[in-house]
Amino acid sequence: MNSSPDSKRKSKKRKVLTDQLFNRLHLINVFDDDFPSNSSLSIVDSYSPCVRGSCTLAWHLPADPLNIQYYRRCLVIPGEIPYFIPSPRTPYLPPEQSDSFVRQPRFTSLLPLLLTAQRTGIDVRQYNIISERNSLRKIAMNNEVYTIGVIKFGSSIFLRRYDTYQTINRNDIGYRFEQMCTTGNYLDGNYIQLIEGHIGTLKTLMTGETDAVERRTGRSIELKCHRKPDNQDIQDWWLQAFLSGVTKVIHGCRALDDPERLINMVEYPVSEMSHEQYKNRTLEFLYQVLQFLSSNVIEGRNYLLSRRIDPTTRKHRLYLYEVTNKTDKEKLTFLTEELLNRLLVTTR
Repeated sequence: MNSSPDSKRKSKKRKVLTDQLFNRLHLINVFDDDFPSNSSLSIVDSYSPCVRGSCTLAWHLPADPLNIQYYRRCLVIPGEIPYFIPSPRTPYLPPEQSDSFVRQPRFTSLLPLLLTAQRTGIDVRQYNIISERNSLRKIAMNNEVYTIGVIKFGSSIFLRRYDTYQTINRNDIGYRFEQMCTTGNYLDGNYIQLIEGHIGTLKTLMTGETDAVERRTGRSIELKCHRKPDNQDIQDWWLQAFLSGVTKVIHGCRALDDPERLINMVEYPVSEMSHEQYKNRTLEFLYQVLQFLSSNVIEGRNYLLSRRIDPTTRKHRLYLYEVTNKTDKEKLTFLTEELLNRLLVTTR
């Protein structure tokens, strides 16, 4: 679900990574985005997303991103499916709830992905890129400042996002629209699917929040409730849906004179939400950045991929830094070889 001001608003941002920390990092390389464009559409056509598993992740999460025991308690595997309700009983959004604010942990964790893969019998070592959807989306869209943690074990690169928001508010329009359109599992947490795909020559495994599932077909649905989406919103919706293998986005249109009332729902076929040139360019850019990481990171070391403003040109550039300070490494480590080995599935 998109986090625009008209959908799922979040609290004021916090600065998880300080300027002082960035001053201590060792610059490894700068991504050159002037790469030759590939006119072939095969990179889009060959993505071929496939749902491999699911979980329900509780709203309230542990502060420690490496605590397996605590994260096990926050997961239901397989997840409790939020089935889509095509004809809500009333056009009005559900009433607000008490205690709607959920505090986000300072550091996000890949444990929900790894624990779900383990329970499902998936060996993550067969994948080149293991990530949450949001990290891949930020890289591909290339239109905002972000920082993503990077670490490599074997031939697998793991990505961890840095969430800059302190809390989420479940009384915001987007969450209440989901509540209106799905069966009651929203009370327990987020329904998340484990999705396999191929970005160019790289095999990927990612988690993505799934708003609803069509009961008859089992297909995932993305739900949106913006007042008036612009073209940038539509492109972002397409990418979110595409990465998760979603075939349609349903947009709840609200009345101008009463933001609590829906006047209709518009269905967007995902295949028609963006033109082919944009799709190919977006996926090609994502592929080039992932290849850049594959060529520059060394196994077992901690890195940060950060889109920041170049102080000389005043333009945004994509930088790869290594975390070398001992205290910083302890603070920013989101996966260790010992922890990964505990969660691996042995293939026969």
